[in-house]
Amino acid sequence: MPAGTHTMPAGTHTMPVAPVTPSNTAKVNVNMASAADLTKIPGVSPKIAADIIKNRPYKNSAELVKKVKGIGPKNVQKMLPNILF
Repeated sequence: MPAGTHTMPAGTHTMPVAPVTPSNTAKVNVNMASAADLTKIPGVSPKIAADIIKNRPYKNSAELVKKVKGIGPKNVQKMLPNILF
């Protein structure tokens, strides 16, 4: 083998690991999640998480905005990639 060349045994190649971002993390179901899980959603504080739990169930983002003080149209748009109903 020429100097400076390396070979890897078959089956030892590794795939790059994607960073954890909202687009590749598991979505949180706002109707079933715990307060701890809800606070992992960007923009959800412990108080908002408690209000989400208190006002369940939700059919869609419009109901979330209507029922939970502190979540407005702009906030819910940021949350949508991370939530399920």
